[in-house]
Parts: sequence; structure tokens; C-alpha cells
Amino acid sequence: YDRELHKQVTRRIYRVWGENPVVTYRGLAPILERVSGRPLPKLFEIQTREVQVQGYEPRKYQLDAMNAVTSQFEKCGAATVQMATGGGKTVVAKLVHEALNRPKTFFVTLSTDLLLQAKEVWQRFGDKNVGLVMSGNMDYAKNTVMATVQTLNKVINESLDDTDKQMMNELASEGIKYDDVELNDEDRKRLLYEYSTSELVIFDETQHVPASTARTVVKYNDTSLRLGLSATPWRDDGRSMDIYAFMGTVAHVTNASDLADMGYVVPADITMYHIDHSYTPVSWPDAKRHVFASEDRAKRIAEIVRSLPKPCMVIVKEIKHGRLQSSVIDGSIFVSSEVTPELRKSIFDRVRANEQSVIVCTTLADEGLDIPNLRSLVLAGGGKSSTRALQRVGRVLRPDEGKDYGYVVDIVDNIEYFDEHAERRRKIYQTEPRWRIHDE
Repeated sequence: YDRELHKQVTRRIYRVWGENPVVTYRGLAPILERVSGRPLPKLFEIQTREVQVQGYEPRKYQLDAMNAVTSQFEKCGAATVQMATGGGKTVVAKLVHEALNRPKTFFVTLSTDLLLQAKEVWQRFGDKNVGLVMSGNMDYAKNTVMATVQTLNKVINESLDDTDKQMMNELASEGIKYDDVELNDEDRKRLLYEYSTSELVIFDETQHVPASTARTVVKYNDTSLRLGLSATPWRDDGRSMDIYAFMGTVAHVTNASDLADMGYVVPADITMYHIDHSYTPVSWPDAKRHVFASEDRAKRIAEIVRSLPKPCMVIVKEIKHGRLQSSVIDGSIFVSSEVTPELRKSIFDRVRANEQSVIVCTTLADEGLDIPNLRSLVLAGGGKSSTRALQRVGRVLRPDEGKDYGYVVDIVDNIEYFDEHAERRRKIYQTEPRWRIHDE
């Protein structure tokens, strides 16, 4: 095939014809082996060691995930772990890193918030040989380097100019802010060398790999082992196979109900809260403008927030919408991509310390944010994405003292487009047997 990846990877491999070679991406090797019924030769010789962790007892399912990953690495050098929020995806990544005897590794994320959290996990394992690449840090010579997709893409493409606005718009459609890190020529060349020669690339929130920006980064190092991490390693736009082509098929699954059964997370209690609108939109943008600009709606949500256990997070879709919503919730703080990573961390730390009871966040809170004491969540931004719906609910499921459920209020706007999207969210919630779902 010569077409772009999302056009060339068939949704299913139907057959293998005689002795004719079948050429495909190495991440799809497990699928080819399964559907053809033919065992494939190992592509990599993987040597592992017994993992010993200072001050941490790995959970059985985390060790199972580690073993599944290293086994699939032998087959094709790529594997994805599907693990619900609270399961410890980053811990699994570190276990794999340790089992492989700490190869030169790049841990790639989509936000600086996730970088900082990943570094904390590495350090809890007693590993101090970790470098951050972000504003004010160019520590790319360590054994493990943590960098954003945006920074690495900028290094690969040297710079951004007006012709790259399409790339920035694509990232925005993925819910990703373009990271504007300044790099001098020496830093650029050294970082590019370190990344291209790393032996293991770990990609967090791997559902974003089909985006051309992320794909460019993954493809640049074509010889490394690749580990993908996600609670939701699939796409609603039909490009799930693109993820597996680059990052490997799913080698291990632990969902939210599994974790709840084991006592590692709490189940969700979800209220689908209906708000009527006496307005008929002429288009989806028109519906959004009406809903997100409604002061009456914002005040209704503020009343809901007052009745919920604290701390409480309200997730909105847009910055303008967030400012309006925060303005009618007494004592709330609005957090968006316009807030510096350092200040965001400070605000989230205040929530963790029970010093801030309500925060209103844009979709930067969709993925990876770790606030165990968060008691309730209001989803005020609508949306039809199954991956984002599960990611958002996951914010409130981490266990904490005295916490039996994570309480979620999903705002269902009874208006064209929004009501259809709400039904899609309901269906994905219903895939988790331990979650309670009711209407109000």
C-alpha cells in the first residue's frame, strides 16, 4: 500500500494468500497471526529481569500487564495496555522499564501536567535518573526523558510558521494545546538525537496517535520498542486500527469495574440531569453558542454544585464557557490552558489538600489528572466521544478515605444535537456493570 496510514490499514485482514508476502505494520502482527492461524517468528529477542521495587508492592494485575507487554514485545516490539483511571498505567510502564533493565527511554505525553505526574511515579520507584523537557528544563541526557508530543514534533519539524496552522488546528481538535517551548539549535539537535536513538518509547494517552502530529513523533524513531498506555485505546472516528499499527494491539485490559471489584477504585454514581431549552438551533455551532452562553443554565449548574460533596470539579468545553460558569459559582477557580503549568499544579495541589472546594476546568482535565480526594464531578460540556466520556468520569473514581462512590452529574441539554450526544454517553457508561446510572 502507498496511501496514508488511515487509508491503508484495512479494518480486518481477511486471508493470507499462499506464499505471497503480506506487508503490514509490525504492531498488527498479533492480529495477522490470529486471523491467519500461522505463528509468526519473533521479531525481537527480549531479555527481562526480576523486578524489585523499593517501597512499593506491585499489584497482581500490574505484573500481569507487565508480563503481557514483554511477551508481545518479542512478537512485534509494540504493545498497548488498556487500564482504567486509577489502575496505575504509569506504574505498569515503570515495571516494564525495570523488567527490561532500564533501557534508554522516552516517556511521551500530551501535557506538562502529565509529565510532572509521570516523573513523580518514576521517583517513587527510587529512580532519580529522570529528565524533563519543558519550559525551563532541557534535561535530555538522563536515562529516562519525559517530553511532550508537541515539543518533539517541533524538534522534528525545526520550527512552526504560518503553514503549520493546520497542524495546530488538528491538535486543537484532539483537545491538545500546542506547547510553545523555545529551543536553540544545540538543544534541538541533541534532543532529536536522544529521541531517535532511545530503545523504548512510552506513549501516554495513545488514543491520540492517529493525529498526524503524534504520528510524526512515533514514526521518527522506527526501531524502538513501543508501549502505549490508555484507559480508552480506541477512536470513535474509525481510526482505532491506526493506534494498533504503530503502538501494538492491546496486550492487557483492566477496566473500571475490574478495579472496583478489587477495591482499587470506587464505582461511579452517575445522574443524567436534564435541562430543557426553548430554542431551536439551525446548526451544531448555533446549538453550542446558545447552550454555553446561557446564564440560566450556568446558574442551574451552580445550584447542583452547591449540593454535591466537595471537592467538586466542573468540566466545560470552552474557555468563554468556563469563565461564565465559574463566575456564578462562589469561591470557584477557573483553570484552563491559559494558566501556566506551575500555577495549575499549585491549584490542583490545593484541591488535593482540601483547601479549594470547587474548580472549573476546560478539557485539559480530561486525561491523566490525579486528584484522589475529588468527590464529585459535573460534566457541563456535552460531547459525543466515548473515550472522553470514560476519561472524564475516571477523574472522580480514585479511592480516598470515606469515599464509597464517585458522584457524577452529566448535564443533558434537551436540545437538538446535545440530546443525541448524551445518549451516546449513556451507552458507554452502561458498559461498566458496577456503575449506577439514573435520571433527574
